[in-house]
Amino acid sequence: MDAKPKERTQNRLHTWEYFALAGGFICLWLFLNKYALGGPNSSDVTWYYHVGASNLKEPFILNRYFHIFLQKFFVGTQPDPIQGLQFFWSFLVASTAMILYLGARLLSPASSPWNGLLALVLFFSLPAIREVSGIPYVDVTAMMMLSALLLVYVLSANVDHQKRSLLILFGCLLFLGFKTKETRLTRGNHALGFGIKKPDCLAPWGKRVLWILVGLLTGLVLFTLLNALVLHDVLFWAASRGYCELSGFIFQRHQSSPRPQHNPELN
Repeated sequence: MDAKPKERTQNRLHTWEYFALAGGFICLWLFLNKYALGGPNSSDVTWYYHVGASNLKEPFILNRYFHIFLQKFFVGTQPDPIQGLQFFWSFLVASTAMILYLGARLLSPASSPWNGLLALVLFFSLPAIREVSGIPYVDVTAMMMLSALLLVYVLSANVDHQKRSLLILFGCLLFLGFKTKETRLTRGNHALGFGIKKPDCLAPWGKRVLWILVGLLTGLVLFTLLNALVLHDVLFWAASRGYCELSGFIFQRHQSSPRPQHNPELN
């Protein structure tokens, strides 16, 4: 008799891990907020704060506004802007740590809590974490968004990409990640792996991509609401002037970059 194919087993957290994660997240957030002190040390950090605090509409930084909106919220919860920026940075790092633990823990049915702890050790051993201590660079927000995107992909893969809610969430995070920093758009290539195993899987794969597109639309609606509430301009996200300025800036840098000189001695 032919052996029946084994059903795919899903990795799940132990009950105690849920409590440990919640308590660890809060404790790490408060610890970083009190001891990993820093502050705005670049023109970008202070400029993004000023744009958010003053509700300015700056077309050139269109693809930074989710970072700006998120930062504005956390700064508004504290009595002092410096404390607010520290509070925001601590949240980003604590959230990224929690997300990385979950990603490593749920990546494979063979994973254990030790895999999650190893991921945390590797994360906090990075010199970059110490170098940006207390400094809410937009790259730190982008790091958290990318980590969340990867976690959602792992969760979706664990159920063979059958949950529409996870596909929608993936698309939503992809759009909001793009509005944090445009380089996050390249992470959309994960959609190419949503369930393609053989040629006859193309039809289900197409349906999954459609749900990801629904998620992108959901992210667009949420971001539009933020524009309306904070900037009182529903369609500011679509300002063509910002994309023209950004493309012109990139083209100008490309044109002004040093080019290798022709050396006749090499001929």
